[in-house]
Amino acid sequence: MISSVAVSRPTSVAIFRRKTPNRITVPAQVRYHLRRHNLEHTTPDRQEIYRLLALAKHNRDGANFNRDTFPELAYNADYFAILNGCDALLISCGYRARGFGGHKVAINCAASLLRPTYQRSALLLQQSISGVVRRTRCRAMYDGESVQDAKLAELAKSVDIVLADISKAVEQQMRRLGLA
Repeated sequence: MISSVAVSRPTSVAIFRRKTPNRITVPAQVRYHLRRHNLEHTTPDRQEIYRLLALAKHNRDGANFNRDTFPELAYNADYFAILNGCDALLISCGYRARGFGGHKVAINCAASLLRPTYQRSALLLQQSISGVVRRTRCRAMYDGESVQDAKLAELAKSVDIVLADISKAVEQQMRRLGLA
């Protein structure tokens, strides 16, 4: 379980853990990646956030379109739909993943930001998408392995759940910041 501690920040960057107006709780996973410089602070940008959410929807639609004819491409599109959603969530909270391993950092930090309000999505991100899905996607895209229909269907279901929760979390954070 990821623990949290309170830190002083001038603006609200953690979405669900606000204690007092200038006192918020930042998840341990986020603090860890900030210290390692895999995550950096950024100013939430409304236009960038909505662009990433639209791109996530576009990738999801592409996955649905290619599911029967090009399953590897559909799997990749679903993965990037999740990644775009995670990036939108991070930016709405004032963070951006950077450097080597940025995909994994974005997914894991988004999972810690979604917890505890969206526990199911946080678990999906952290347990399957961060590990098994990333590896399967890499094998399909770079090693030429085929994606099994069961894995494709499981990912599609997970993507729908996670993107719906990320969209709600981003909208909530945008309203909190006055950017909605």
